[in-house]
Amino acid sequence: MFGLFACFTIRRTGSITFVVGFHAAFDWAAIYFYSGRNAGEFAPGRLLNTSWAASERLTGGMLGPEASWLVFAVLALLFAAFHFAYRQLDVTSPATTAASFVDSPQRPA
Repeated sequence: MFGLFACFTIRRTGSITFVVGFHAAFDWAAIYFYSGRNAGEFAPGRLLNTSWAASERLTGGMLGPEASWLVFAVLALLFAAFHFAYRQLDVTSPATTAASFVDSPQRPA
């Protein structure tokens, strides 16, 4: 589902910058700041030492917060927020752009 969110943000913004920064910020917060697991391991030198006393469906168990069922709800909210924050990007096809450039009277030399 994160892959679909990444494609959605790239489609709306026209750049991969947002999704790369978002993923880096999420990983940093989940692994270093909140001391969650990533692929079953804790980060060395983490800031906080948290523990979650809940079912593995809510905490992600040994795989960490990325394996939690709550991720689906969070990503659904992110889809909705991004949909309203960034409207559809007006993208013209490369063929149309190239044709208009060739036919343009102000071509660079």
